[in-house]
Amino acid sequence: MKLTAPLALALWASACGPGVVPISSLDLSAECSPAFLSGNISACGGLSLAETVSLLAGSGAPSFADGIGAAAAFNQPAQMATDGTFLYLADMSNHRIRRVRLATGQVTTIAGTGSPAYTDAVGTAAAFTNPAGLTLHEGYLYIGDVGNNRIRRMHLGSGQVITFSGSGAGGDTPGPAGSAQFGTLGAFVVADGALYITDVTNHRVKQVSLVDGSVTHFAGNGTPGFLNATGTSALFNSPTGLATDGTYLYVSDSSGNRIRRVTLSNAAVTTLAGSGAAGAADGAANIAQFTQPEGLATDGVSLYVAEIALDVVRKVSLANGYTTTFSLGLTDPYGVVTDGVDLFVCERSSHTLVRVR
Repeated sequence: MKLTAPLALALWASACGPGVVPISSLDLSAECSPAFLSGNISACGGLSLAETVSLLAGSGAPSFADGIGAAAAFNQPAQMATDGTFLYLADMSNHRIRRVRLATGQVTTIAGTGSPAYTDAVGTAAAFTNPAGLTLHEGYLYIGDVGNNRIRRMHLGSGQVITFSGSGAGGDTPGPAGSAQFGTLGAFVVADGALYITDVTNHRVKQVSLVDGSVTHFAGNGTPGFLNATGTSALFNSPTGLATDGTYLYVSDSSGNRIRRVTLSNAAVTTLAGSGAAGAADGAANIAQFTQPEGLATDGVSLYVAEIALDVVRKVSLANGYTTTFSLGLTDPYGVVTDGVDLFVCERSSHTLVRVR
């Protein structure tokens, strides 16, 4: 799918998942190469999926192994990001960051010792505790180190892992990087020159400066509930997944059984889809039902929702919230991401990564 440079610049992507939905569109012309796009997405009609599912990587057993396809092993894979050549994955219970070549399914470990700990270092000398959220921006991975209550940053060129934000104490305090506190870190995206994250147990969307790691409360007042309002007057209930089209943030309000939309320019929060009742109904925005929506990804036309409780992926129109269901035969779909051609889904309890095309 071909993108012009102005359109590519206008449409900014995130990650996957409680990912984050960091994505790159993949026309390989000079003006639209992955290097040029660096996290931008295509809205040229959206994905065209026949709903064919194939294994990309993972043996299905909760274990650890690098290798190709089913010879590789994960343990509760979480959020993902892609640059169009590789997919980057937070392997939560292996306490590692994995890299998957999309063309071959070759899995390599690029960071993490495999033991739960906290160490800033290079590559596999660095230590994480239950990494989950993940996004890719300008050669860096931003990683939600859930068990350490910190945001870590990894330079893909050198493998250096540093602490980008967070004191390590659990809490809800905004402010400078060294003193900021987080609850349960969810999904990550970059949009409008900042990092946005869901803080699940603090029921907020937070903004993190890409310059100095300082943290601001962007939307949600910290109390679980449902209220469409502006900024910290709005209420969420366990926000998890996050995606962006460059104008809005899309949030899976997991315990609220809704998909929420936040305007980047003014933090106004509205509901894109979901009646609030738990269920599986498709249809118009106000009658559609969700049950524990999690990971999000967008192709600029539709939002793809990994719904872990129903073992399905839902498709939501960005224009009007109309919702349909992909019955893909998945187990615990959690993270979801697109490269502009295919959809990739982590099956958390099956410990696999699948491709949908």
